[in-house]
Amino acid sequence: LSDAHFGIGLYHYYAAVAPAAAKMLRFLLLLPGGDRATGLREMIDTRDKGTILQGEADYQLHWLYLWYENQPKEARRLLEGLAARYPTNPIFMQRQAEVASEYFHDHPASARIWETLLDAAIGRKVKAAEIAVVRARLGLAAELEQLFETDRAIDHLNAVVAAAPSAPYGALARAHVLLGDAYLRLARTDDARSAYRSALAHVPADRKSTRLNSSHEALSRMPSS
Repeated sequence: LSDAHFGIGLYHYYAAVAPAAAKMLRFLLLLPGGDRATGLREMIDTRDKGTILQGEADYQLHWLYLWYENQPKEARRLLEGLAARYPTNPIFMQRQAEVASEYFHDHPASARIWETLLDAAIGRKVKAAEIAVVRARLGLAAELEQLFETDRAIDHLNAVVAAAPSAPYGALARAHVLLGDAYLRLARTDDARSAYRSALAHVPADRKSTRLNSSHEALSRMPSS
């Protein structure tokens, strides 16, 4: 019953790393205590010996390796395995690209992964292809900006704006924000101002105070003309 160790291990691990307030709640509810090392070992046991939850174990473990274990290389290795085993699931390629950028600052590698995902999504080789196309264009545009390929980034962002997608949530506002940033780098201030205003018009109501609303700050710093 190696698969059964996954849920138990997940509980043991998070019960050990939970904030103090959560640990107090656990104490009041008479829930069992946590053990970080034991929980990790139980989840790894599922990954190595399980028959049903191996993929789920790898996916959850990659977060733990990033957030708590400071092992980004191990997280990347798990994601590579997941992407190879489940090629029609776009989440695993997306996470590969995000990890390459955020944890390794390898923007060329991240851009290549986003391009691979975009091609697969356009060819409908992955599930939820329409959403994957949007995510890939946004991710690729952000990496192209890091690589000083702003013109290419703008092309992908304009493609998202033209499609006016309703999913993923907030994608259209995000595209306008990135467009504003890109136009500013090219000193196209009128285009940037227009993009930021469009971002404000498309920010979902429950995200008014989030990063997407950075358009307010950007507009405030721009010339009034």
